[in-house]
Amino acid sequence: MVTTSGEILEHAVTGEVRAWGSRPGTYETLVDGVHTIGPSAARSADWHMWRTEGFRLVREETDPTRWPVPTERRLELTSELTARALSSTLRASRASDVLVLDARRRAHWSKIVAATSGDIALKFGGDAVDGFSEIAGRVVAAEEAIDARVPARNADLEVLGRAPRLRRVALAYAARVNDKGISRLARCPALESLELPPSVRGRGLEALAGHASLRRVRRDGIDAHDAPEDLRAYGLLRGLRELGLSFFAPDRAGLDGLANLEALEVLDLTTGAALPTVAFLSAMGSLRRLRLFAERGTTGLAGALRGARGLVEVDLHGEGDSVAEALASCPLLRSIRLGKPAAPGDKAAPLGDRGVGALAGSGALKRVEVEGELTDVSLAALARLPSLTHLRASGRFTSAGIGALADARSLDVLELGSVSEASAPGLVALRAAGLPRSRLRVDRLAPAARPLLAKAFGQSLRASEEGHRTAHHEWWADPKMNR
Repeated sequence: MVTTSGEILEHAVTGEVRAWGSRPGTYETLVDGVHTIGPSAARSADWHMWRTEGFRLVREETDPTRWPVPTERRLELTSELTARALSSTLRASRASDVLVLDARRRAHWSKIVAATSGDIALKFGGDAVDGFSEIAGRVVAAEEAIDARVPARNADLEVLGRAPRLRRVALAYAARVNDKGISRLARCPALESLELPPSVRGRGLEALAGHASLRRVRRDGIDAHDAPEDLRAYGLLRGLRELGLSFFAPDRAGLDGLANLEALEVLDLTTGAALPTVAFLSAMGSLRRLRLFAERGTTGLAGALRGARGLVEVDLHGEGDSVAEALASCPLLRSIRLGKPAAPGDKAAPLGDRGVGALAGSGALKRVEVEGELTDVSLAALARLPSLTHLRASGRFTSAGIGALADARSLDVLELGSVSEASAPGLVALRAAGLPRSRLRVDRLAPAARPLLAKAFGQSLRASEEGHRTAHHEWWADPKMNR
């Protein structure tokens, strides 16, 4: 866990931390527990940032002594290295390191392979898997290089299928790989994670049905009106712990088949169409993280969630009061995103004070993102959450409503959709109470309110520009963040 000034900066649910560091002539990253070292001076040693990525508020920290203990260390050897740089990198290697090799740049392959004994993560593209047999027994991961001049093909997966220890395959951009190619990965007994390209429509996964080790499958980038696909094939992967499908074409029979995934812990579904059923959620007793985005609506979600007591994190953009009330009975819920701005002609009932009020009894909630037809009543309810550290709220709030957040003594981060001249005094009062402790963001700040807030927050209240307009205003307690 990375901390600074006594503030815990972590993923609200999993404790995920992303960190950056550098040494002369190298770069270092720590992402999802994987520590990567490579020969580059591209990163600055004093680069500090925060990022908000959906539910993830993470700290990028340049001091490796403050990093968590990594689960894996990788040596990045994907560029053309000088002999001196290569020797230096190899001297720093450990037997437990995973070597990241670029199959398209093979000048040092023989030397690297001969000088090391660790596992290999392979970046490849098209005809670049020649000579694979000499490293097949050491390859544990393979991904198509984004800048590959020759795209990966089905024939390349035939070659990868000879790697007995291959655990992870990432092919999100491999447009020439289809179901026929994916079926060849059934020969990889250790396969755990599979990222699919849009060209895979589902049938190829039938060959992986009953695979003993496959735990994670993601497929991104399909428009809801593209060619039909076979969702039922995903329901055959009964050992899955994580499934992500973006912009897929849903059908009731295929969605019902997902009920077979009783061990699933993470589900992420995004579609430009409607979800005609979510009854399959009732069968997923192990589900911990859920993200659903259906542009044209979701049917029966509140009822399907009433028994999902194990949920820890939910992102249900567009859902209203009935779903909020159903989630209020989830005792482990720590992170939630609900609602959307009210739009003319929108048939779905927006999130309101009733739904947010129901969440006030969820004592484990640390991160809340809500927007809809909300008033000061919602802010008063959220201020009673004992563990609240991050709040993003959009609605019609007055100065009194914003000021009431002073009761949320653990509030580190506050993000508001808009602040008018009339409501700005509430933020001034909040600042006088020492809140938020780390960061404030306002998406739309009335010009007349800026002088008042500038006086309260000082010169560190900064406007972020996008093109020729002010995108939002932001303030950080840490002076390094205001550079």
